Amino acid sequence: MELSIENADVSAAAPATRPDATQAPIELLCFILGDADSDISVVARELRLSDASFLRLQRAERERLRM
Repeated sequence: MELSIENADVSAAAPATRPDATQAPIELLCFILGDADSDISVVARELRLSDASFLRLQRAERERLRM
C-alpha cells in the first residue's frame, strides 16, 4: 500500500472513517507538511528575487567597467 500526502488529505477530510487515535496524528502531519510547503515557497520566492538583484548588479558592474 502506497502512502501519499493526497491520501492523507482524503483520510483527514473523512473523520468518520478513522478512529480518534489515528485522526489527530494525520491532521498534525497535514498541518506540518502544509506549513513546510509554505515556508519552501517563501524561500524560493526570496531566492529568485535575490538572484534577480544579483544579475542586475552584475550587469551594472559590467557596464561601469566598459566606461
